[in-house]
Amino acid sequence: MLRILIIDESRARASELCAGLAMAGHQVAAALPSVLDYVPMHWGGRFMSGLGVIALTLPANDPVSHQPELKHVAVQVEKLATGWQLVAMRRDDAGGLHAALQPWLARFDHATLTLAGRESTVAVLRAWGGADSPPPSPELLAELAAAMGLDSPQILAFNDARRGVAKRALIEEDRLAGALLCKETRATDWLLDLVVRGGSTAELRKWLFAPLATPPAAGPARGRIVCNCFDVSENEIRADLAAGLDLAALQANRKCGTNCDSCLPELRRMVTELPALAPQAG
Repeated sequence: MLRILIIDESRARASELCAGLAMAGHQVAAALPSVLDYVPMHWGGRFMSGLGVIALTLPANDPVSHQPELKHVAVQVEKLATGWQLVAMRRDDAGGLHAALQPWLARFDHATLTLAGRESTVAVLRAWGGADSPPPSPELLAELAAAMGLDSPQILAFNDARRGVAKRALIEEDRLAGALLCKETRATDWLLDLVVRGGSTAELRKWLFAPLATPPAAGPARGRIVCNCFDVSENEIRADLAAGLDLAALQANRKCGTNCDSCLPELRRMVTELPALAPQAG
């Protein structure tokens, strides 16, 4: 049996009782049956510290297709307490930042490095430590900021050395181009959405460092991304369903679920819950 320890909606630790330890991004769907769990199977050393879930699952191959039997495994889910979290994001329209940041995965015990956005690309580094681990030092944060181009003279910065809180925001031509949050990370989702969309910071600049889970102005956040292929958010899907679109019409309108199909189960779940669905603020 495998043992998976999760933190809320985006972090998980999995360890085999006999061997192995890996970190993987993890999302908890409220409607997911208690007998099922989800961990991304394709994440490896390019995207996370550790070997990923493949190192923890069954070593057997299907005798006909020769595909690894890594999609079926028994797990136990528990919460993992963390002492600190760090999120750093930077637009990477020129490309290459994701590859350049891969050595940073080894600098943290638990870390992931992913890409966000479709029309524009944003590299996102997330790291976190156990309940007893100290937060990253100012020197390490300064080095990371330099590696991500978040160290220009125009950078906005906030530091609370006593609490170990550090924040950075890079604004280029009135648009948020990157940000770094250490320990106080509640604003991650809407800041990342702002970076991806290239939205104006005119109404939000004074709130960039506020510990708010939703933006205080300029409209609600888009919510979590359901379809990564076409950058379609949960709130956009909810709005279409509330307007009367069925699954086929939703796919025609947003293209979600028409490429890799990995979001189709979630789309079908949302359609079946249509009477209860409505766009959610934040």
